[in-house]
Amino acid sequence: MLFNSFEFIFAFLPITLAVYFLVARVADRRWAHGWLLLASLFFYGWWNPANLWIIVGSVCFNYWVGTRWIQSAGLDRRRTYLTLGIAANLAVLGYYKYANFFVDNLDALTGGVAATIQGTDEGGNFAWDYAADARPVEAARRTLAPFWESLR
Repeated sequence: MLFNSFEFIFAFLPITLAVYFLVARVADRRWAHGWLLLASLFFYGWWNPANLWIIVGSVCFNYWVGTRWIQSAGLDRRRTYLTLGIAANLAVLGYYKYANFFVDNLDALTGGVAATIQGTDEGGNFAWDYAADARPVEAARRTLAPFWESLR
């Protein structure tokens, strides 16, 4: 499903927004954030559900890095966690975005046949934002649902 598709504009977006605002009005906002989490996973899994593990793994890893970063007392340890988070996200992005480029060029040079690697969405970039933007003041409020809300 693309952002400019009829499925997104006339079905997914209106249903997602209507349920979000309804749940936010009648229940705790955490339930509304949970709805956005599920809707986001549905959206990203629409094209190829097999690739959801990449996004879920990235979110869990960045959540872990963000919580460690928040709990760290020293500046050096915070830099270490931030560097770890950015390096891991760049490695995942580089693998899924550019591996085909290198494999295709290697095939062209050697005449061999290489496997096609399917890429991921830009969702990984948003995961960096969470790891880099976590603040100690907000430590008590951080859960995975607000992370997904920040993707809006």
